Amino acid sequence: EACVPYTPTPTPTPTYQIADCGDPCDPAQGSSACVVGHTCTDVNGTNQCVLNQCVTNPALCEADRCSLLNEVPLTKSARTICSDSNTPANQIAVFTIVAQNDQAVARTFTIRDTLDSRITDSMVVQASLTNGGTVSGGVITWQNLEVPANGTLTLSYQVALTGNLPNETLSNSVLLLENGVERGQDSIQYTPGLLPCTALISDEVDRILIAAALILLGFSMYTFKVHYQIGDLLNPEGAYWKSKHKAKAAKFGEKISKTIDGR
Repeated sequence: EACVPYTPTPTPTPTYQIADCGDPCDPAQGSSACVVGHTCTDVNGTNQCVLNQCVTNPALCEADRCSLLNEVPLTKSARTICSDSNTPANQIAVFTIVAQNDQAVARTFTIRDTLDSRITDSMVVQASLTNGGTVSGGVITWQNLEVPANGTLTLSYQVALTGNLPNETLSNSVLLLENGVERGQDSIQYTPGLLPCTALISDEVDRILIAAALILLGFSMYTFKVHYQIGDLLNPEGAYWKSKHKAKAAKFGEKISKTIDGR
């Protein structure tokens, strides 16, 4: 009887799940061990994911090393809009930063936004920088930002992405400081080409299309006497009188016309 060669069943490679802050982690996974903005490090004899800032300066952080002392909620988001003739580029990425002061007193912050290393200062659309932000050396800085008690601050800017950048995954981090001490941070990764373009064509063309649509709407309402029908709906008594005295209404209209014509 012929022998069948033995073929061993391959052992499946385990899929490593990226750990969140405070979760156990494997330092052998390197930068992929934890979610963005965190590092796998030894915490009391156990490898855990903690905020990057808490690795080198634990005094900035709460005991769990997953939040900063007197932390200010800080979030960053990205979306894509279409390019136009004023800003020639393959795509324009719009970034929004929101800081929330949840204390009962006004506070003054400095915010530093570090651009992806592939984005140069010249790609930042200067006119889009809000609240006096300035860009230098790949960092956008906003200083002396006063946020009222229980208030919210929103910053935004645009980046003109050229070449293949719209199809690449880019990284971005933002820090918030109060009196030189870090109080908030956020990090994002995004692929601009995967984000939908929100403009129709361009701002100028959009305005022309909207104006033309309004003119056509007004002409259609006049042609089909929609304004009369709306008036009847808003004034049922008038509509009822017209239906009962249609002949009188026509005769009255004819009399008015003759008066206007001087007959």
